[in-house]
Amino acid sequence: DHIITVSDNNRQEMLDLRIAPACKMTTIYSGVDLGQFPANVSRAAVCERLQLDPRRPIVGVVARLSPQKAPLDMLRAARIVAGRCPQAQFVFVGDGPLREDVEAAARDLPNVHLLGARDDVAQLLPVFDIFALSSRWEGIGRALTEAMIVGLPVAVTAVDGVPEIVHHEQTGLLSPPARPDLLAANITRLLQEPELAQRLGRNARAYVRPRFDSRIMVQQIDALYQSLLPTSVPH
Repeated sequence: DHIITVSDNNRQEMLDLRIAPACKMTTIYSGVDLGQFPANVSRAAVCERLQLDPRRPIVGVVARLSPQKAPLDMLRAARIVAGRCPQAQFVFVGDGPLREDVEAAARDLPNVHLLGARDDVAQLLPVFDIFALSSRWEGIGRALTEAMIVGLPVAVTAVDGVPEIVHHEQTGLLSPPARPDLLAANITRLLQEPELAQRLGRNARAYVRPRFDSRIMVQQIDALYQSLLPTSVPH
């Protein structure tokens, strides 16, 4: 009876493919439970547990190690950043089919830490100073949304629905996909311009939190179901 898309970009793609008319499609963002993020996280304690230096900046990457997320692009970017900001630490959270390739490519990068899959991402995000993503395609990206909710400045690729929430130089920094050099330039800029990073992080949090609250998502889905019931239930 109706189709829900997770971004306006997805909705437009479906319109272009003539899958359904506009009146039968609605965008409802995938909500996030805002209560899962702890109010206070000890950076020192988390860094000790992960064997990170709390005095050095941390660039967090939360993504499956799969072709979609292009982790090898991220490693190329990390290599460039290491030459410009040797103090930066990169933390990769996630696992996937490219794990062996990623491990091999990161072998000579002492600034890169591969944590594998974890179930405590909500506790790790507040410890990151920057969030980065090198995706080749996305709906919008749950990890990106969560990073912005906690107020992290983000440097990500401008694919699919991502620019709906990451507005360049307003709520984050965008670069084209498959251009690790430009992604590295944006990460470096955030590392070298702390005032910019703080402003983008504040803006990201203010923009995303009211739009991605899971309670809002539930209300929107409920309202859509209620609007459809009179027409779909036989009398």
